Amino acid sequence: MCQTRVSSLVYGSAWSNCYWFARMLLNTDQYAAPGKNERAMNILLSKVEPLMRLESLASEEKYHVCRDALMSELDGMSAGSSKSAVLRRNFRDDVDAMITCLEDVAVFLFTVRYIVLPSNAALRNIPNDDKRFCREHAAQILDTLGKAGVSKVLALWDALGVRGCLNIEREEVITEFTKLRTALESLKTFQHSQLDDMV
Repeated sequence: MCQTRVSSLVYGSAWSNCYWFARMLLNTDQYAAPGKNERAMNILLSKVEPLMRLESLASEEKYHVCRDALMSELDGMSAGSSKSAVLRRNFRDDVDAMITCLEDVAVFLFTVRYIVLPSNAALRNIPNDDKRFCREHAAQILDTLGKAGVSKVLALWDALGVRGCLNIEREEVITEFTKLRTALESLKTFQHSQLDDMV
């Protein structure tokens, strides 16, 4: 009995889909990474989020209106016959199967706004080339210290490379995680527990 209740709390939470939506939005091989198209994601948010705020609609009406608007935007993103379009249609179909209530729509929108778009921005700020990153910093040391800086550059090369890039990555992750926590804490429209936040 207790195990059933715990299982229901964990696996029955709409918030458990947050992880899956994020994976799906950024999955290149299976869905052509629709979440990386920031323009399309922002347009989707601009079309569906205002509908979520309409107080004149009953919950069931709002669900149908928001779901239809969301699916319409995903249809538009998957037009055409290219391999990417076919993969995005698969994404649309899989999301369609997962959106069964208004809370699912809210979780999808939350995932796009507070996880996927910030992840895209954070990734742009992380150096993807250790050598280039090292050269830039080594050049700065040599420009400032001249020949006396050569031994310092050699001693710091490893720290400048992998560790330097990882430190920047760490800072980006911490920054985005902090923003995500703040967003979760301020979310008042839908009830969610601390357990939901961990799912």
